[in-house]
Amino acid sequence: MTAALGRFGTEEKNVIKQRAARPDGVSIEIEPSRGQVRVRVRGELDVAGAPQLEAVVEQACRADRLVILDLSGLQFIDASALGLLMRAAETTSRTGAELALLPSPAVWRLLSLCALEDRFRFVPQRSAD
Repeated sequence: MTAALGRFGTEEKNVIKQRAARPDGVSIEIEPSRGQVRVRVRGELDVAGAPQLEAVVEQACRADRLVILDLSGLQFIDASALGLLMRAAETTSRTGAELALLPSPAVWRLLSLCALEDRFRFVPQRSAD
């Protein structure tokens, strides 16, 4: 696994990426830009990958900005990842940052089944680009 988190500077032009080449198939990319950090997650997010994403979200929230969790590339999400999303919402609220989700159908289905869709702010695809 290669990781280059750096610091989330507001003037930073380059995309900072953390790619996980893990057997469980989760990949995380961090893209800071003015006023926001976009965290793209692809693959399957479960108990093996959730701690890695949680560390990234925790760092992004400290930058006091909008954190967009782009989950549109997830094919699977389990209960541990759902717990991570709930903790991320609490962390952003506590730090003064904002959290917005761009869910995949699998993420939306789980949030709906658990009646949690009203606990999150969602962004449409075009706003997240």
